[in-house]
Amino acid sequence: MCTIAVIVSAALCGCATPEAQTLTSCADLSGRYDNQSSPAGHKLAPYFFGAADRAEVIEIVSVGHSTIAISTAKRQATLTVERDFVCAAEGVRLTRTDVRNIRLPPLLVEKEIFHYVFANTPDGALRMTEHVEAHGKSFGIPMGTGQKQRRAEVVWRAVPAR
Repeated sequence: MCTIAVIVSAALCGCATPEAQTLTSCADLSGRYDNQSSPAGHKLAPYFFGAADRAEVIEIVSVGHSTIAISTAKRQATLTVERDFVCAAEGVRLTRTDVRNIRLPPLLVEKEIFHYVFANTPDGALRMTEHVEAHGKSFGIPMGTGQKQRRAEVVWRAVPAR
């Protein structure tokens, strides 16, 4: 009788159903990376600190799947899952976005939302892919609304430990 009660309880909670939600494991971003991308043009610090940092090296430590600690010689930040990032199949996606508005009414009114996803490359470098989600209208007619596209890829070289 107890066995039947346990099975019924599990089924009612959704634990025994084949549609139970599976968690996406988070990419481990741990490592030391150049602050300047390769080829040059993008600093790594603003993505994690929200501001520039003159440090040459940025250290990232993934703590389980819930926290990422970022540090330079003068600055530290701690990111937490769901608040600052989410674990996605393609890597760690920051929840912070950048927005750009393009306004040429009535010809074009567009809002672009930039999402940033980080993962390691096979050689240990840190790769960021920029995804853009566009919402726009031309002469009042929606165009390309919600389309997500991969726009750019930037790589920061791994730096050996001291």
